[in-house]
Amino acid sequence: MSSRPETTVHCRDCDAYKNSLFCNLTSDALDSASKNKVTNFYKKGTTLFFEGTPNYGLFEVCKGKIKISKLTSNGSCTIVDIATSGDTIGLNSILEKQLYSTSAEAVEDSVVCFFDKNYFTTSVLKEKPVVINIIDRLSRAIHTSTNRISSLSQKNVRERLAELILSLSEDYGKSEEGQEHEKLDILLTRDEMASMIGVAKETLIRTLSEFKEEGLISQKGKYLYLKNRAKLHEYANIQY
Repeated sequence: MSSRPETTVHCRDCDAYKNSLFCNLTSDALDSASKNKVTNFYKKGTTLFFEGTPNYGLFEVCKGKIKISKLTSNGSCTIVDIATSGDTIGLNSILEKQLYSTSAEAVEDSVVCFFDKNYFTTSVLKEKPVVINIIDRLSRAIHTSTNRISSLSQKNVRERLAELILSLSEDYGKSEEGQEHEKLDILLTRDEMASMIGVAKETLIRTLSEFKEEGLISQKGKYLYLKNRAKLHEYANIQY
């Protein structure tokens, strides 16, 4: 089974609560949210929703990682974000009263809570702490999108890849006992990484090989490890 119901816990007892859209709610509002959510387990590779389909509600990630992607004009798929614990999926589509503008797929086994659109718009959106959190998230999303557009339009492949690796390190970097270098604790295919920096798969593979030869990164199994953060930062040419 690709997805199944998961035991629902109260929002305040969820590991993702402090980073969620619902943090800072009053006790009564949090009780209401907990009663009106549906918690599901999604096996790796399971699609939560497809771009262009009706928007039935909002998703909050409790555990795991969800790939957010969008189709380009030539029919290829571009990853626009990776949602993790505490992140919200489908917010823009609800606020704009539109179909889902992206697709969402679990890139690892994940637990996600679903909130019906009617409940969210008639009850949750009346809560000031939620509105403040929404404004904050939208502001950060705009900042991220602006920086990405600038990177894709102005930087070469090596700069873009270095920037991507550093960005993944900020979100998924993990120090392991007995390991000298930082592990990127996320599994992305070469096609997915290529789509994130707007290059062909072959170009990405070649540039990754160059980075390995230059001692910037290494690979053990399917995971990448950072070996020279300072040099990567230099290559990334980050101006913001």
